[in-house]
Amino acid sequence: MYINYTDQEYVSLLGQGEGRIKLNHPEIHEKLEAYLKKYEDHKENAREIIRNL
Repeated sequence: MYINYTDQEYVSLLGQGEGRIKLNHPEIHEKLEAYLKKYEDHKENAREIIRNL
């Protein structure tokens, strides 16, 4: 998921190459939504791999 550093005014998106984004960035909601969708997609792919073992 992501780590919320509200005291430092940014959130850190976990994962290789994800980085962090400032809370006042104009596209923060879109970026967080896209990140969460990608995270859920990766979880589902992992579940599918495990089911097929």
